Amino acid sequence: MPRDDLRERYMAADRAHTQHRANCTTCQAGTACVIEKRLDERLARLQNAYLNRLRKSH
Repeated sequence: MPRDDLRERYMAADRAHTQHRANCTTCQAGTACVIEKRLDERLARLQNAYLNRLRKSH
């Protein structure tokens, strides 16, 4: 099976987002920091692209 670069980037963005939330005291206090906002936007963009591709393939 060929490597799925979009899926790998999506999963990497999810891991980065999760790890950041686990370690950032600002985000843990309920206020998204600048890094969190950037990670969240990237995750949402990749997730949308991945899910749209899945929908089109079925």
